[in-house]
Amino acid sequence: MKRNLFVGILLCMIFALTACGGGGGSDGTAGGDTGNGGGGGGVAATSTTQILSNPALDGDIALSLQGQPTLVQGNAEILFAGIHPDTGDEYRTFLNFPLRNASGIPDNAVIVSAKLDLFLEDIIPLPLNNNIPIRIELVSYEPPLIATDFDRTQLPTLIATLITPPISEADRQQHVATDVTALMQEAQRLGLVNFQLRISRDPVDVSPGLIVINDTLSADREFLAPLVEVVYQ
Repeated sequence: MKRNLFVGILLCMIFALTACGGGGGSDGTAGGDTGNGGGGGGVAATSTTQILSNPALDGDIALSLQGQPTLVQGNAEILFAGIHPDTGDEYRTFLNFPLRNASGIPDNAVIVSAKLDLFLEDIIPLPLNNNIPIRIELVSYEPPLIATDFDRTQLPTLIATLITPPISEADRQQHVATDVTALMQEAQRLGLVNFQLRISRDPVDVSPGLIVINDTLSADREFLAPLVEVVYQ
């Protein structure tokens, strides 16, 4: 039903089989410890979950060359990040992933890994003159979005990473996966109830280039909308 869920299931099966190798293990319940059958310690079981962003809270903010902000939030279908080559407007996307709901993460879980999956609906312009370096920042704010959330001084970055390699033409109409383990670990350390990301052009390179992120509300949402996959103990 969900993207790559079989990977998580396979991991759990492997850990369960390892735990039962000596005949004295456990059932491999996610989030707990399993015995290794040798009586000399335990192997922590892992669980995998996939969390879709909340479309009602997702949005983007554009800042014009004249300093005028334009804010869109709630069921927007597509979101923008980068610099529009025609207008020079800079866009920053905001994604909100609930961490404590039924498909989320226990507040005492240890994060093993986390991956952000985005489907890029389009890239502007085509053809690109250069690649588009995109920065992903962990932020924390109280919804709804306000215009000043665009500003890194007003809404500080807690920790950040880059999409590697930078976005190229080949990424159009493709899923782009980014390791956000460090960001998720920091969110868990801080006890955040939402994993909130600000996605923007890397400030080191401000040449034009815009990505269009799919945030569909259609039946394809579970396959195309922003998603984080988390492995935890």
